[in-house]
Amino acid sequence: MKSPLPVDGVNELRQTVAELKSAHQDLNWKTAFLEAQANSSIDGILVVDEHGKKILQNQRVAALLKIPRHIEEDPDDEKQLRWVTERTKNPGEFIDKVLYLNSHRNEISRDEMELKDGTVLDRYSSPVISKEGEYYGRIWTFRDITERKRAEEALRLLGSAVEQSKESILITDAQLNLPGPSIVFVNPAFTRMTGYSAEEVIGKTPRILQGPLTDKTVLKRLRQNLESGETFAGESINYRRDGEAFHLEWQIAPIRNASGTITHFVAIQRDITERKRLEAELFQSQKLETVGKLAGGIAHEFNTILTAIIGHGELLLNELPAGSPLARNATEIGNAASRAAALTRQLLAYGRKQFLQPEALDLNKVLAGMQGMFQLLMGSEVRTFFVPTPGLQAVIADAGQIEQVIMNLAINAREAMPRGGTITWETANVSFKPENRGRHPELEPGDYVMLAISDTGKGMSAEVKSRAFDPFFSTKKAGEGTGLGLSTCYGIVKQSGGHIGVDSEPGRGATFKIYLPQAESPPNTALQRPDLPDLPRGTETILLVEDDSALREMAAILLKRLGYTVLAAAGGVEALSLAQERGPGHIDLLFTDLVMPRMSGKELADRLRALHPHARMLFASAYAGNAIADQGEWNKSAARLQKPFTPSALAFKLREVLDEPGPAKPKSPPGV
Repeated sequence: MKSPLPVDGVNELRQTVAELKSAHQDLNWKTAFLEAQANSSIDGILVVDEHGKKILQNQRVAALLKIPRHIEEDPDDEKQLRWVTERTKNPGEFIDKVLYLNSHRNEISRDEMELKDGTVLDRYSSPVISKEGEYYGRIWTFRDITERKRAEEALRLLGSAVEQSKESILITDAQLNLPGPSIVFVNPAFTRMTGYSAEEVIGKTPRILQGPLTDKTVLKRLRQNLESGETFAGESINYRRDGEAFHLEWQIAPIRNASGTITHFVAIQRDITERKRLEAELFQSQKLETVGKLAGGIAHEFNTILTAIIGHGELLLNELPAGSPLARNATEIGNAASRAAALTRQLLAYGRKQFLQPEALDLNKVLAGMQGMFQLLMGSEVRTFFVPTPGLQAVIADAGQIEQVIMNLAINAREAMPRGGTITWETANVSFKPENRGRHPELEPGDYVMLAISDTGKGMSAEVKSRAFDPFFSTKKAGEGTGLGLSTCYGIVKQSGGHIGVDSEPGRGATFKIYLPQAESPPNTALQRPDLPDLPRGTETILLVEDDSALREMAAILLKRLGYTVLAAAGGVEALSLAQERGPGHIDLLFTDLVMPRMSGKELADRLRALHPHARMLFASAYAGNAIADQGEWNKSAARLQKPFTPSALAFKLREVLDEPGPAKPKSPPGV
């Protein structure tokens, strides 16, 4: 039997047991504390020993790495490692990282780990080493940075968009008291638009862009909107660094922080100077179009009156004996009516309602044929140069009208150089693509022939240039011109499917450029028309339809004097009634106004053909080919006579139509 421990030994043992128990409790407390602390962390925490065996893993690890509970609680750590590896976007890279750190125990590592579902984790690994340098294991921490990465990518894309944007972007602080908000950011587009670098404007107010033409009322409304925290959109005239004014369109909106407080203002700005110019050109074009329609309508009615005046004047003159004082009066009436007719033709040309006889023309030959006339008009003080382009393409246009345009421009150029100078005519083949139509947006993309006239005269101010093609606008003194010269050119060119524009500055002369569509066919050779003898006569039956009584009476008198049988009607219904009374085959020609109330000339012609299929047709109108086209496809090739016409013009046109070869027609019964 062993002897009992000494009392001192028992006490010492009891003390040792108590110390061990206290140390164990302290360790349990610290372990529980560390586990609680680890589980309360927003990061995933994993602690492994020196062999890589899991010692501690908080709940966040399983949540971040999507680890099922049965795998998390499995004592075999290899299962968890395989699970995580299979769900990483780059499994091989993940395993290489683990193996590398197992062999490089003293290294600290920080990188990003991406899962297949798009989750991105910030991964940090640090060794656990004692003071003596002994390696105990490693701590891994994982933090979900998916949203941060998305935000960073969004910011990167936004930054790239801002830097590459064609729109100017300017950001200011929210200071609204004087001196106003300060610029804190501008993108490269702002520099391209204004000429100011970012260094020159940062810290300054946007007032650096304002000037004399900046609308102060717009700025006042802007300030009121900003003070109330509202978005504001507007336009104003601002100034570039070099002092050039430009039109600016902008939208300014507040930027708020998470609590809703306005911290900045952002302005999206766009240079709309070119758009404003095009809008002004479009407005001018629409205004000219409206005036043209009005002028054409008035000229049409006036032409009808003039036709009656000219016709009755000629009939009266033929009735008076030679040397009669009344014959002189009748002659003056005719001369005055002819001058009025010329003015009306200008109105019709401006309104693009003139009859055209389009043909393929070589503008080089047209200009060459007018050189002698230029010399007479220009005089010795003005030198004229002609710069033709070899191989110039033909254009489809009315030769007489093109010559009228050329003469108008030549006379204008001469008047701009009262002390002499130089006029240069130039031709060229040009093409306009959709992306380079530039200053001529009204032109459709395609191939054109350009005709330009440049002078060294006094030039035009911006105001005069903007109104150059307005009808009745003139810089001449009262009584020295009608103001229809350039507007007539405008109408003729537009009617021919082209465009005319002018470049000019005070003291630098002017250049007018005409663009006409190129023709596919070669140019025609001008026909020489011989002088015509006395008025031809006839015995055919003519159905005359005209709603203007004076013109109808004049035409009826003339036709009867020329030997024709005349059936006169004021409109389509009356004409058809007369035709039915005469019976089939008794009308040789229908001479009708094209545009009439209730029944048009085209409709009348179609219905008359049913009764008299062999009857010829002759239309009269002051309107142009567009109006003819509106009456139907058949009338595009119909015989036409433009108002105002003279008795001789009507007489010759009638024989031209009646004598034209065609199908045999039945003879009228005797006595008709």
